[in-house]
Amino acid sequence: MNRAIIFISANRFRKGLSSLVCIVILLSYLSVPALEAQTRKKKKAVEHILTPEMRKQIEEIFQGWKNRSKQIKTFKGIVDVKSTILRGSCIDELTGAPLNPPKPANDLDFNSKLIFSIDFENDRMRCDTTMRYYQPDVNEVHQWKHINTFDGVDGYIQDQGHTNLDGKLLFGIEKFKNATNYVVIFKDQKKSKSEIFEDLISNGFSPILMMVGILPECRKFGTFDPNYTLEEFRIIGNTKWKNNNVVILRHYFSSNKIVDSNYEDYWLDQDHEYRMVRNQVYAMTYLLYDTQMNDYVIYGKTSTLRSWRFNHYSNSKIERTNFFTIIDPQVNGKIPINEFRIPIRPKMIVGVITPESYEQMLQNPESGTTYYKVNENGKWDESDEKGKLIKRTKK
Repeated sequence: MNRAIIFISANRFRKGLSSLVCIVILLSYLSVPALEAQTRKKKKAVEHILTPEMRKQIEEIFQGWKNRSKQIKTFKGIVDVKSTILRGSCIDELTGAPLNPPKPANDLDFNSKLIFSIDFENDRMRCDTTMRYYQPDVNEVHQWKHINTFDGVDGYIQDQGHTNLDGKLLFGIEKFKNATNYVVIFKDQKKSKSEIFEDLISNGFSPILMMVGILPECRKFGTFDPNYTLEEFRIIGNTKWKNNNVVILRHYFSSNKIVDSNYEDYWLDQDHEYRMVRNQVYAMTYLLYDTQMNDYVIYGKTSTLRSWRFNHYSNSKIERTNFFTIIDPQVNGKIPINEFRIPIRPKMIVGVITPESYEQMLQNPESGTTYYKVNENGKWDESDEKGKLIKRTKK
């Protein structure tokens, strides 16, 4: 692996689970400024007034989320994802026309899996991902195995690359026969004042919180605070959803005006401290994503999500459906700190990126990473990216 690939791995950690297009779509919105500009050409913007009564209710919703979050200390489990790509759902990317012959030729079903642990009190998180996705150009299902973890100070990456289902490496860590022998460590992230590091942690782990139903209910991590303000929200109505009394809270993506174009709707259960029961994302008023929460785990005075369904729309038709289930959810149990680290074993090659070298690497991807080969005594010897010894060191 060269330093350019390390740089790619760094960005994968920063993007984290938001790169999992088949798993975490909730945070994968379209380019809002561009959509906003297109929308304004078509019709006059309609502004919405934030009344004192509306403001009071939104503040009550935010307080309900905080009350729920106080009940959650730790949370772990396995997310099983059953995906269906509908027959002929892939289109020509340039023209938008259907492909002929259609791809996929038939409905395509496959599974992905995500193992996660979250320790809110100590700012620790881990996610082991086996993601499968459809690659239409070759008409195959591929998979990506990846570990992201953060122990409260250091972040770890172990990327085993993208393969087909037969195990053939497609792209990733080409220079190593066994990718499990390679680990990237981002040192001292929590103490770094770099905005890039804060972004790396936030974007890497906030999607997992949304996945398990904790976001937007939980704001434990300082770096996970939303960029939006109360003024960007409006109450647009009340309804019934599966026997729940629901208020619909709308968040507008517009950066300067609240207009009808691009927005997200939270359907919130008023009787259970405003837990989310449905989430819809719109661009240019067209529905893109629709997530429906099916089942919650009850513990103490609150609850967290256990199963939900996600539909991705294209041209007003469902293109992809995912069913999510959390297996063996565990709430408020003790999680050992070692669970948030990747064990370093003899023969491993370790790429270390410190806060200082990370900034250098951003300017020049061919620099900024120090490599070590772990010897038979567990000591770290400085090496090159291929594991060739440069000098023996004590660590």
